[in-house]
Amino acid sequence: MALAVVALSPLYPVARSQATAGNVQVSRKRVEYHPTIWGDHFLSYSPGQTQKGDDEYWSRRVEVLKKETKRMLWDVRGSKQEEMHVVDDLQRLGIGYHFEEEMEEALFRMKETFNSDVAGDEDITSVALRFRLLRQAGHYVPATDVFSKFFKEGKMINKLEEDYFGRRLGRTDVRGLLNLYEAAFLSIPGEEILDEAITFTSKLLRSQLPNIQESDPLANRVRRALDLPFYKGMPRLESRNYIPFYEAVRKGRNVDLLLEFAKLDFNLLQSLHLRELSEITTWWKELGLAPKLHFARDRAVELYYWILTLYYEPKYSRSRTITTKLINLATVTDDIYDVYGTIEELQLLTDAIQRWELGAMEPLPECMKAYYRALLDTVNDIEDEISTQGHSYHIDYLKDAMKGFAKAYLQEAKWSESGYVPSVEEHMSASLITAGYPILPVASLLGMGDIVTREALDWILSRPDFMKASAVVARLLDDIASHKLEQERTHVASTVECYMKEHGVSEEEACEELRKMVANAWKKINLGLLRPTPFPFPILMGTLNLARTGELFYRNRDDYTNADGETKQNIISLFLNPIPV
Repeated sequence: MALAVVALSPLYPVARSQATAGNVQVSRKRVEYHPTIWGDHFLSYSPGQTQKGDDEYWSRRVEVLKKETKRMLWDVRGSKQEEMHVVDDLQRLGIGYHFEEEMEEALFRMKETFNSDVAGDEDITSVALRFRLLRQAGHYVPATDVFSKFFKEGKMINKLEEDYFGRRLGRTDVRGLLNLYEAAFLSIPGEEILDEAITFTSKLLRSQLPNIQESDPLANRVRRALDLPFYKGMPRLESRNYIPFYEAVRKGRNVDLLLEFAKLDFNLLQSLHLRELSEITTWWKELGLAPKLHFARDRAVELYYWILTLYYEPKYSRSRTITTKLINLATVTDDIYDVYGTIEELQLLTDAIQRWELGAMEPLPECMKAYYRALLDTVNDIEDEISTQGHSYHIDYLKDAMKGFAKAYLQEAKWSESGYVPSVEEHMSASLITAGYPILPVASLLGMGDIVTREALDWILSRPDFMKASAVVARLLDDIASHKLEQERTHVASTVECYMKEHGVSEEEACEELRKMVANAWKKINLGLLRPTPFPFPILMGTLNLARTGELFYRNRDDYTNADGETKQNIISLFLNPIPV
């Protein structure tokens, strides 16, 4: 999560205010963020009413549908094409988590026959879909070999131009291009052929959009993919938008079964997520920090939505609530260092966090005392919660990450105060930490149980390239989206400004180079997910999903700080609007 950079809306004035600390006048920055959109809307939750019945009734119905779907998965084992499309639909509909073993077996069968299938009659639609499904599951299949039948003169783009250019494309053509476009985002370093595929397919898909009727669900799917590819999207949001598309276009014997299953499961998970959101809202209100820290963003609901990107499944309920509490406090940390504190006060706060004891808060200003007490109390409560399973030592890793987090923020505050513009490398040494690494990967594993070992936590703190790449995505996208508005006030130089100074280029050129760095970081993430992985997939998926949050919130503008646009609509869609059954 890119925590360090605060994007300001032109509607929110930036100024310096005078405040008295003891007998000394203190000049502080003032940033007027919009207040919480939601007020007490999610404070209470009444369980039970999900469409035509209560949750218990629909849970029993889901169990019936789950058994029927397992039988269906067994029935399609003999059909490579049908099995492949069923696996894709299960994932996109958001119900694949019920069938992890069955899908794993199906993907192994796909991998075993992949080379012979590609060499046969399979078209670009099937080859690209199979490639994406395997890569998403961590199976390595070489891109050049897989797509070589679609090359001409050694280049895929030559073959694609011959097949597609200069004619009006039909729906089958568009679906084929869309599958290739989606698959190409699973590339790893050295697979330039897939970079070519993204360039060509995105250009051609955009050119074909005017030829697709506005009412055609395929048009909306293409637009969504061009804005944010499926692989980079928030899983819950992708499912919410895929279900109506599936209902409109899919035909076949299993459609009604999967459609009912997906709708009911979405609504039941929505009920669970609302209960968790109510718990978070209650905790945040009782903590009482918002009125005391008037300068900080009040975004408890948005932060739960953020953490839902990491994992939405019922078994991770405890992890979601723990991580949301910690990310709330991390955001407050951001605003204290970035907006409120003087260097002297921030040094005291940093020292107090290093000591991690209640007595260390005495020299702090009153609002920082409130924050510091809330931080220690919350972490102590989390430690009590997870110690029942023998995992209290996980908290030591969280404290170490928090201490590094504070030190990095202090470094940025000193740069900001002095007007220093560091090199890109120097800037990234601090800003990747304030972007949430490693504090968020560590926090996201709390409450996940025995799967999280000391070795896994040590690995995270060792800063492997895989983890670092996720932070690069979040940091750079945030900086690109926020750069112009940040410069309206005293603020640490963003990566954009650092790159411009170091390389003597324009803002536009700097942003273009940083976007290339984001694309390369995604390749490193994909490489880190290929089997054999150092730790089980659930541990690694949090890092992948943290990169997805960067795309979700920052691909166009800062939709976290300015949460009254797309973020608001997505929250309504996920939490307030059940799917009609």
